[in-house]
Amino acid sequence: MRTLLAAIVTILAAGSAGCLAKATTQTIQLSPEGTVNWVVIEREVRSTESDPAARAAEEREYLGAARQSRHPMGEALAALAPSSVRTTIYRDRRPFLVLTEAEFDRIDWLAQRALDRLGVPGTSVLERTSAGWCWTLTADLTAEADGDTGDVLIPLVDTEGPLRVVLTKGRFTAATGFRLVNDGSAAELIERNGDEGQERERLILSLTWEPRAR
Repeated sequence: MRTLLAAIVTILAAGSAGCLAKATTQTIQLSPEGTVNWVVIEREVRSTESDPAARAAEEREYLGAARQSRHPMGEALAALAPSSVRTTIYRDRRPFLVLTEAEFDRIDWLAQRALDRLGVPGTSVLERTSAGWCWTLTADLTAEADGDTGDVLIPLVDTEGPLRVVLTKGRFTAATGFRLVNDGSAAELIERNGDEGQERERLILSLTWEPRAR
């Protein structure tokens, strides 16, 4: 399933480089003020190399990089200029279990950096409403994106299930491009199906939330 980045532009191919197999889940934890904690869990990580020596070397390289948050997922999140990135290795024996977290000051800045990195024209805006906040992303999918600049983000496309945005407090009251779940406490990205017409040419995502809502 594609994440937010894959919905923005289709130039990225799902899957990460190398011969590592894994199952990945991602959640964006959103505070009422718009700050983001992006959490990625990579489980059952293992090399699929047939040669034992090559397999051991690839897995050793992955663990060494993960300890410094320089594995592919850590570098992908770092490319979006977070305030911090940290990685925790919960299982250092094959198959590995690794959690990577990145903090971002505002969801609109995060999404704008993704657009800029991918070379996709668009805007990402966070606005106050009478009851809370509204974040809106608009992207022009007809423009030619520079795939080289977005290559580092490819690991973020490799995920199981839809990308989830979970409010730490309050509830979502409206959404475009997402389905609201859990009584509005979370939103799941709706995968685009390649419909013809204006919807294919332009991507609009939005979330509106009330911080004090139960």
